Amino acid sequence: MKLHRVYERGPNGERAGEKLSNGVRLRPKLLGVEVVHTGTDAEQHFAPDLVDRAIDEGWMTFDGETLVLHTYGGEDLKYRVRRVPGCYCLHCNAKLEYEPPGAPKAGTIARAHVAALHAGKASPQPKRWSSGYEVIHFYDCVLDAKQHAQFKAGVTSG
Repeated sequence: MKLHRVYERGPNGERAGEKLSNGVRLRPKLLGVEVVHTGTDAEQHFAPDLVDRAIDEGWMTFDGETLVLHTYGGEDLKYRVRRVPGCYCLHCNAKLEYEPPGAPKAGTIARAHVAALHAGKASPQPKRWSSGYEVIHFYDCVLDAKQHAQFKAGVTSG
């Protein structure tokens, strides 16, 4: 995905950070973002800090199931959220309580879940996650197929 931030310009077309004719530096005021393209795949991973900042700046909303990227002067992009940052069982896809690294008992709840419900079963992803659970640090999303076809990398509008 490639985004372009759109800032307010001064009365004579000055860009954010440039000095106006009166010598005052123009403070950047974000108007929104434009989507250059959504990448080659409809799947997208959004970092939590990006989502938090975008929500604070007003160009993204999240209702618990859908992340909506509100574009400047364009169509809102709707991403279905499959998983939020956290801990997940690889056997049954259950969302587990997340215990961050460095916590006194980090991973104990996840290990207990796997031991109790999936005892003796090998991890579905043994090379990557031998424990049978994984921790993700992103919003795992997928863009509406029609929107992705319209905005994916390599598509030119005309």
